[in-house]
Amino acid sequence: MPGFCCNSKIFERLKLRSDHIIKLDWITPEKKESIQSYAARLITPKMRTAEELVLIGHSFGGVVVQEMARIIPVKKIILISSMASRKGLSNWLHLVRNLRLDIWVHKFTMKGTFWMWGKGAGFTKEMKPLFKIALKAYENRYFRWSVKNLAGWKQLTQNDIHLVLIHGSKDPIFPIKKVQNPIIIKNGKHLMVYDRADEISKIISDILTKDTSLAR
Repeated sequence: MPGFCCNSKIFERLKLRSDHIIKLDWITPEKKESIQSYAARLITPKMRTAEELVLIGHSFGGVVVQEMARIIPVKKIILISSMASRKGLSNWLHLVRNLRLDIWVHKFTMKGTFWMWGKGAGFTKEMKPLFKIALKAYENRYFRWSVKNLAGWKQLTQNDIHLVLIHGSKDPIFPIKKVQNPIIIKNGKHLMVYDRADEISKIISDILTKDTSLAR
């Protein structure tokens, strides 16, 4: 599951040895929809019938897959540049929640302020087309809903399911100091799943290889 304002193309450089990969993309949230209801709508029939399901989520997508794991049986969750509880929120996301700044988030502001936040989030010139594709594809309601539910996520403690966190040491969105026991990518930024894909692919492959049943 990709992160906020991304689509499944953010994973296109990952090299994973599996013939059973399901790539998810964001859908338009219903009016006043809860994150739990939204996560349930994203679950595909193949995910519901999978015997050993591993969920991989980037950024806000990592929050959503944890909500999926409350609904369907999951073997493992791999979080990339994400958080395992609301304790991982950065100070600016706390500010968004407390001041209800999510009301200002929509397509126009995302596009108009990209110059300000894009570089800090890790968008490179090469990745900018991915942002433009996502910006065009998603409806306006999605942007405010996502920021509101990310900043207001209520999970206080880490999920009981086996979590593996892969995190960059220079991630400004979810600061490394607030991440519990991560596998650290030195100098990795928030979108390292794209520009450090080889390193992350190896880590994920090693994780799955340790469980031979998941490596098939």
